[in-house]
Amino acid sequence: MDITDHKVLILIAYSLVLGVFLGFCWGALSFVRIVLTPSHKSDIKSRIVCDLITFFFDVFFALFSSVAAVFLFFGANNGRIRLLGLVGCGVGFIVYHTLIGKRLLTIAERFVLTVRRGLVFIYRKTLGRMFAMFKNMFTAPFRFVKRRIGQRTKKVKATKRRKSTEKFSI
Repeated sequence: MDITDHKVLILIAYSLVLGVFLGFCWGALSFVRIVLTPSHKSDIKSRIVCDLITFFFDVFFALFSSVAAVFLFFGANNGRIRLLGLVGCGVGFIVYHTLIGKRLLTIAERFVLTVRRGLVFIYRKTLGRMFAMFKNMFTAPFRFVKRRIGQRTKKVKATKRRKSTEKFSI
């Protein structure tokens, strides 16, 4: 039951392909993470939710990659775990991430930023104006009452000051 050179080459090839595939999966999960990342102006609750989602994605990736490695060893090496297969997965992952993954993530960040800016622009030009109009329409009576009360209180305070200064002036 010794392993031949042919099976070693097959194990190396499959482990490299699995490493590249895992790199691609990591890139896809990173894209989802980029999309779900809240803006700098967001509150603490949305940041906590984003951190929890990131945690669960990382756990999912760890479980998925370990199950994929087990299937690799059962399929290519009759269930024997060899360091060569694990090194091949790592090398495939690093090669994908170095050559393609970083560039794709940079493009994805720029794309998401552009889409967010476009959606904010559209919101401000359409729905934002409509919401501002409704806000002004509903708050206008309250602002009017506040101004009128403010004017009356200023007049009352002014008359009280005048009366208090008249009492003490000789």
